[in-house]
Amino acid sequence: MTTVAARSQATPGPSSNAGQIIAWVVLLFALTVIGALPMLLMGVNLTKISQSTPHLQLMLMGMLVTSCSPTLAALSIARFYPGAGGLRSLFRQVKVWRVGTIWYLIALIGSAGLLVIRFFHAVAICGVDVP
Repeated sequence: MTTVAARSQATPGPSSNAGQIIAWVVLLFALTVIGALPMLLMGVNLTKISQSTPHLQLMLMGMLVTSCSPTLAALSIARFYPGAGGLRSLFRQVKVWRVGTIWYLIALIGSAGLLVIRFFHAVAICGVDVP
């Protein structure tokens, strides 16, 4: 029979990663604000962005940083936060394939196939001119 004290030492409580989670949320917020800053400062209407929009490259870079900010924040916490395990232990799991190779091929070919089907649907049925 295990005691309550022995059980609490064996399994970490929900607050054991609280510092890492708080650091991730703060870093996520900071990266999102930094990525959105060019558009916020210029007062850009996202529906009216075109090739002639001034500082288009800066806005696209901001959109990229904003869309990747959860991943960037998580990788930064894994790298720099003590006790998070580090990037090596995180990327070691990537080498372990959990399904067969055929499923990766189905995922890649299937997504490309869906794009082709959507293209033909837009052209043939909806009558949209696609460049």
